[in-house]
Amino acid sequence: MCGIAGYFGPKSKGPKKNNVSNCMAMMDRRGPDHKGLYEYDFDDNTVLLLHSRLSIIDPLPEGNQPFIGNDIVISFNGEIYNYIERREEFINNGVKLTTKTDTEVLVRTLEQKGIKGLESLEGMWAFSSFNIKEKSLTLCRDGFGEKPLYYFFDQNKGIYFSSNINYIFALLGSVNRVNYEKILKYLYLGYQGMHEGDDTFFSEIKTLSSNQYMTIDSDLLVKTDSVNSLNKEVDHGLSYNESVSIVRDSCIKAFEGAYRADVPIASLLSGGIDSTVIGVLAESMFNCDMHYFTISAKSKWYDESYLIQKTVNKYKMKHSYIDVELDSSIGLLQDLISDTASVLPSNTSLLFALLNKEIKSLNYKVLLTGNGGDELFAGYYTHHLDYLVDAYGKDHFDLSYSNWKEHITPFIRNKSLKNFPEYLDVVSNGKIRYDNLEDRQYYRNDFHEFGKKCTSQFEEYPHLRRSLLMDLFERSIPAQIFTSDAVSMYFSIENRAPFLSFSLLNSVLSIPSKHLINNGFGKALLRDAFKDLLPDEIYNEREKLGFNMSIADLIDVNDPKVLDLIRNCELIDRHFNITKLIEDFSIKPMSNAFSKLIFRIINVAMFMDKYERI
Repeated sequence: MCGIAGYFGPKSKGPKKNNVSNCMAMMDRRGPDHKGLYEYDFDDNTVLLLHSRLSIIDPLPEGNQPFIGNDIVISFNGEIYNYIERREEFINNGVKLTTKTDTEVLVRTLEQKGIKGLESLEGMWAFSSFNIKEKSLTLCRDGFGEKPLYYFFDQNKGIYFSSNINYIFALLGSVNRVNYEKILKYLYLGYQGMHEGDDTFFSEIKTLSSNQYMTIDSDLLVKTDSVNSLNKEVDHGLSYNESVSIVRDSCIKAFEGAYRADVPIASLLSGGIDSTVIGVLAESMFNCDMHYFTISAKSKWYDESYLIQKTVNKYKMKHSYIDVELDSSIGLLQDLISDTASVLPSNTSLLFALLNKEIKSLNYKVLLTGNGGDELFAGYYTHHLDYLVDAYGKDHFDLSYSNWKEHITPFIRNKSLKNFPEYLDVVSNGKIRYDNLEDRQYYRNDFHEFGKKCTSQFEEYPHLRRSLLMDLFERSIPAQIFTSDAVSMYFSIENRAPFLSFSLLNSVLSIPSKHLINNGFGKALLRDAFKDLLPDEIYNEREKLGFNMSIADLIDVNDPKVLDLIRNCELIDRHFNITKLIEDFSIKPMSNAFSKLIFRIINVAMFMDKYERI
């Protein structure tokens, strides 16, 4: 895991040497182990590739970057999980390799097969590569966009790019204007408003979309296209048991590479299926020496300690609970906003940061999470409703509805998610998101204009499958992986999500969606795929508690510094009744929706305090 940055374009418009030095100094967090620079002038143009390295695989000097191949020079952030298998293929085909790194495997793949060769690679990446012969630059992100890649492009000035927006500002020598429309979307829609399209919280900075590459030639002409293709062939003849076998085999194959590292590995552990599967596979099949971590719950709503202990005891895991330090949270949040040049998606982002802080203190450099399990296998309560939408009018609807009513609704606290007829009416009319009625009482005007219909690139799919793909590529996963990367890299930790495998996704897409929920159990296929390894209590648990904590347990919302930030933010005052907001800070217990709203408001107040006046 590393930091990358650079420039491609007219030499006269490129970054000044002092700006390059400032940028390199900023890149320590993402890569404290080595820094490198590649510069090449041709005609009136120049290419500049910067790299800072966090050594995980083959941590020797020959793995330092930028890496110069035969035809390609690369600055690469990420990991190729199946690099050992691909490396053996190259050697068997007579290709001479000079290192044992995954970076060289990536370079040789590009040199021999081009961008389409990336379909054979499992892993996560954002890279910039310069083709020496063609004099062209390619920027690329992995299928899920686990690694960030931002850019500033001007036809006359060239393209600046990086894994952190602040690096672009350092190279440019100036900060862009704030994107107020994006800020308002975030305030209203929360994390779902953060990753629509390619815009960022700055008006001239864009993000390269997940599963996309961009090639820029010496005339600064741009070409973009996709890397991987989604499987659209569903095998409707697959039985439930056959589907379970596919999931088991595909998970084991995908996870094997994610456990590889030449440094110690940590993993998050909850009482849920996803992190438990990651842990039990690591312990039972791959003999990994991992340390597992859990946040100590402060509310009964999120306490999974009973289930966690069942797994820990069964596999004799090395496991630690981490307590939240309220006093340090507000300063940490400000530092994260400053470091990432972004607001954070939700309360869990700060919770995740507190976990990473402790894990970093124990000198771990790799952290595994269960991101993607819910979105691949239908783990949210809303997915039960989406399943019922597809079943409506079919033979299995009555039994499915009865199972949902009996086994799921008792756990749902959001009243609107207990009303299937209302949900069916909403989705039938093409509306994807509910307006949050609880938030409206704090608005000053018609601030709910962002909650109108939203379309998706997955309209051709049945409702449940469309919803899952939207969660993977448009809603929850983009926010989760932003947090995972930005927060973990703040602490110089590489975050890995084994479930986010394109080959695993395409295997699941071949399975009829009717098998995703079974007898009222969400994530039925994943649950049954590893029934022999899961503790019975976890296998039989239907309630989803989630990784969450109230903002009141994370930040002292009545701290005068916090209140002053909110009161002094003109944007917040323009759209919210601040007096009523602050009065309601004292309401106990604080609702989940209000907790999330307060977190967004504090984030925006901190962000605007730093960037609006620059």
